[in-house]
Amino acid sequence: MFDEMPQRDLVSWYQKDLISFCVNTKSLVQTQQAHAFAIIHGLFPTSISISAALILGYATFSSHPRIVQMMFNQSLPFSRPAFLYNTLIRAQTMMGVAGDHIFPFGVYNGMLRSGVVPDDHTFPFMIKLCTDYTEVKKGLECLNVESSRRVFDEMVERNEVSWNAMIGTFAHNGFNNHALESFRLMIDEGWKVNSTTISSLLPVLVELGKFSKGREVHGFCLRTDLECDVFVANALIDMYAKSERSAEASAVFYNMDSRNVVSWNTMVANFAQNRLELEAIGLVREMQSNGQTPTSVTLTNVLPACARIGCLCSGKEIHSKSIRNGSVTDLFISNDITDMYAKCGCLNLAQNAFDMSLKDEISYNILIVGYSQTSYWSKSVELFFEMVLNGMKHDTVSFVGVLSACATISAIKQGKEIHAFAVRRLFHEHLFVSNSLLDLYTKCGRIDLSRKLLCLRPCERMALNPIRSHILLCYQHVVMGD
Repeated sequence: MFDEMPQRDLVSWYQKDLISFCVNTKSLVQTQQAHAFAIIHGLFPTSISISAALILGYATFSSHPRIVQMMFNQSLPFSRPAFLYNTLIRAQTMMGVAGDHIFPFGVYNGMLRSGVVPDDHTFPFMIKLCTDYTEVKKGLECLNVESSRRVFDEMVERNEVSWNAMIGTFAHNGFNNHALESFRLMIDEGWKVNSTTISSLLPVLVELGKFSKGREVHGFCLRTDLECDVFVANALIDMYAKSERSAEASAVFYNMDSRNVVSWNTMVANFAQNRLELEAIGLVREMQSNGQTPTSVTLTNVLPACARIGCLCSGKEIHSKSIRNGSVTDLFISNDITDMYAKCGCLNLAQNAFDMSLKDEISYNILIVGYSQTSYWSKSVELFFEMVLNGMKHDTVSFVGVLSACATISAIKQGKEIHAFAVRRLFHEHLFVSNSLLDLYTKCGRIDLSRKLLCLRPCERMALNPIRSHILLCYQHVVMGD
């Protein structure tokens, strides 16, 4: 545009240089300098290009969304084209604007109210903004399905992308029947199914329990060579794994021409979830020998497998790898490591892993339960009250674990303290907690307290757990020597 100008004045040269400067700014200070220069030489707010460049400059270097909105508001309202609105939408997308600053759709709605027609660049920016905006994503989960269908039906033109988007939206939000119905309509209307369609459909069939239909889809993939697609193959492995068909999942996995880290993780999860712990551990080793680095997802699947079969050696090996690649700092990984050591009976190693990692309620519960089954029962009580000091909330597992520790060595005094604490926190009426209290008092020989506990709400408690009265009678029989 500049080169085509028949006459150029000093302002034109200023404008060209200033736009170039704004595009190449390296800091907020330089953006502010460009802003001041534009105001002094009358280029802002009269120049749309300068306004757009400054908006993007502030969006890049400033953490205050209101500055970007202010720059837009200061532009001349009667000369705002779609380009300037698109720039503001893009800037908000870059900054990840939250709802307590500027409502994301406000710019788009203002654009429509001003009579400005959105162009081909408006909608991609809006879609990206909606994707990043968490409140909109939460709203989509509650989206009325019929409204979604109505919007889709009103589309003038449809293609495979629009069909796949609709199926994926339904599947993602749990509307599995609608997703399956949309797939059938897509086939009936003669649209070609691709890897995206299959990858969205297979999880739907798993959720609906339609395993036979999933096998039919697998047959279709074989006939159309879609099984060669890594995303389709990963979805097939996941389907077979969740349907407890590990052999079929393995067949798909080992027939793959190329595998990505998701393929390996899905297969490790398949073995671990179907109680094939040794196969899961062996596959992680095979994964590494094939040049793939285990991720946090890999470790969260294989560590519980090591814990279930007490495979301490493999657990230590995985722990050392997590230290080397830095994944040990992940809270879920550190909890799994602590749990693995505790279930393998190495509470000293579990305590070390606990001390060196981030902690949450689950971290404490692992050790409370672990110590409750050893002679170090006092450590369970100590950790229980340490949770209070650290501002963490107890749950049922916390109370059951610490009460089990007290019951193991008949610590009636500490047990009563925990009971009082449970009453204050309204946990005493929970079935598992009250069972643990009953076990505590009977093991301590306090049949009177056990009876009192049962008589608090006799009808409801007997209906919930009739075996409790049998436990009480057995202990009473032993105490009385009958």
